[in-house]
Amino acid sequence: MHILQITPQLPFPPDSGGRSGIFNFVQYLSRKHTITLLSFVTEETAGHVTGLTPYCDVVPVRHTAGYSYPAMFQNLASKLPYAIEKYQSSDMMGAIRSIVRSGNIDLVHIDHLHMAQYIDALPDGLPVVLREHNVESVIMRRYSDKTPNPLKRVYAGIQARRLHAYEAVMCPRFSCCVPVTDVDGQTLRDMAPDARIDVISSGVDTEWFDPVADSPSPDPHRIVTTGDYGWPPTSDGLRHLVNEIFPRIRQEIPDVRLSIVGQNPPEIVKTTAKGSGIDVLGRVEDIRPEILRGSVFVVPTRIGSGIRLKILEAMAMRRPVVSTSVGCEGIGAEPEVDILVADVPKMFAASVVQLLRDQSRAARIADSAAALIHRRYAWSILATQFDRLFRSLADGSV
Repeated sequence: MHILQITPQLPFPPDSGGRSGIFNFVQYLSRKHTITLLSFVTEETAGHVTGLTPYCDVVPVRHTAGYSYPAMFQNLASKLPYAIEKYQSSDMMGAIRSIVRSGNIDLVHIDHLHMAQYIDALPDGLPVVLREHNVESVIMRRYSDKTPNPLKRVYAGIQARRLHAYEAVMCPRFSCCVPVTDVDGQTLRDMAPDARIDVISSGVDTEWFDPVADSPSPDPHRIVTTGDYGWPPTSDGLRHLVNEIFPRIRQEIPDVRLSIVGQNPPEIVKTTAKGSGIDVLGRVEDIRPEILRGSVFVVPTRIGSGIRLKILEAMAMRRPVVSTSVGCEGIGAEPEVDILVADVPKMFAASVVQLLRDQSRAARIADSAAALIHRRYAWSILATQFDRLFRSLADGSV
């Protein structure tokens, strides 16, 4: 089967949850199918195209969709959500039409609601799947609920309502919408009852995230968190961890250290880190050794939808995880067995301290979580589910 995949960002290097989720799809589906990847690239990311050529043909389209306060203000006069409007591109429309004109595309896979608008460039009768990595209106609503800035709260509330209306209209236009969690699936069914919704989780490359014999030994008093902190919800969670949770852990274990791994950490966090037991490592080429150096992996997410791939990665590496309920939302992990869950800073800190002090319990939770990953979240399993869905859509059997 020849799949045209359309994505808002180049999924290489796979150093964030967003890029990793798309990259693993390409990596595993390309083992059975031919993929043409049509992706927005920027001046910074265009040089990474060659990293994908072992798996697919890449057609890059130059476009920058960063946040702009003037554009956000002008969007108030638009009917479209800003998150959709900023991804509009006549070049992308033209590239899609040119590719499908060849007539050898069997199915189109579109990643993220931002790119759903490009269904207008596709001919009738061609199966088109929308992969909903998040429910965007839920993220925006949660951001509106959490931000202390009153102007941002009002603006985010407007955008949340627009996104909800847009999702409700767009989802039924696709042959199938594929959210990554049952929670998101039910949200979309309530929002768009006429849409076909099939849940297929995102997952982890267990061939890559595998604790090997020569891996670094964990520091008994080190905790680790990862993420792309240029994404506002991730940045919010990090500040919450640094300001509200980590000081409570230090009160109980004074020599504890926190490793912050990932690009774009906020400057205020870098300032707070000095002399406070925090190591801001920034972006690293390989996050696996940093995950393994920690004894506990923490996910302080307060705003989000979809699935936190960082949790699946840490579980695959046999590291016990403490998360908020939003952070582990949609993951089929049993609290107290596969993961510890806490939303109040005091309880979150207490859960981390408990695991640092009780290595036997930490090991039991880590082993149980790793088994869960191999049962449900390995990409070798998920790719088979996608393959089955795509073949049924392409041959018209469903």
